[in-house]
Amino acid sequence: MSIAFSSLIEIEVSKCSLLETLVLSREVEFSELRFLTIQSVPALISFSSSEAKKIDGGNPSFRVSLFNEKVSLPKLETLIISDIVGSMTTWNQEVITNSFCKLRSEICNCEKLVTIFPASIVRNLHDLMTLTVRNCNSLEGIFELQEANDKITSTGKRIQLKTLILFQLPKLKQIWNNPYLQGTFNFKNLEQVYVEDCPMLSYVFPSSMANDLRQVKELITIQNCPTTDTLEQKD
Repeated sequence: MSIAFSSLIEIEVSKCSLLETLVLSREVEFSELRFLTIQSVPALISFSSSEAKKIDGGNPSFRVSLFNEKVSLPKLETLIISDIVGSMTTWNQEVITNSFCKLRSEICNCEKLVTIFPASIVRNLHDLMTLTVRNCNSLEGIFELQEANDKITSTGKRIQLKTLILFQLPKLKQIWNNPYLQGTFNFKNLEQVYVEDCPMLSYVFPSSMANDLRQVKELITIQNCPTTDTLEQKD
């Protein structure tokens, strides 16, 4: 059964120790929701679900997605996710076409979050301007991009990223898994890139972006990352 909430603009869920899901329906639409905060909800398994599930704590490969492919949030602008202990990804491998297309910022502070943006959601992020990721000890990558010649944004728009802040991500190996960003990202509006305490990150931008970044290098700050370069170093 589908559930629609047509008037809600803001949801904040905080310090609910036993809560496992917010909406007891797998298919749900919040047509006007603009602000969503979920913090200190240690038992949370999913944003919406039609049945009770349990996280398999004994299986390290078991992961759940916070948002499934039936969740529609077409006007969501600000998403804050903090202090969720379960091993999870943020989005499913399938996402409703118009969902999250207005998202402008995401702040994550989750110990076992393993990925932020799978390729399925990147195509919807043309309004993403600010991304802050901190204290995610299991995180290895931020953006999963598709093949080199595939322009990911379904509308043809590029992601207008202005601010990228990455802090205390000990296992982060790559920000983008594909070196060809020209068809996906527009760095002309870039105002700040701050990277600190990411010891396994070897570079911030791939070498293919060298020409595009000539005028914004002074906006990039890297601290306590002994092996991290601004640009990928080609052999």
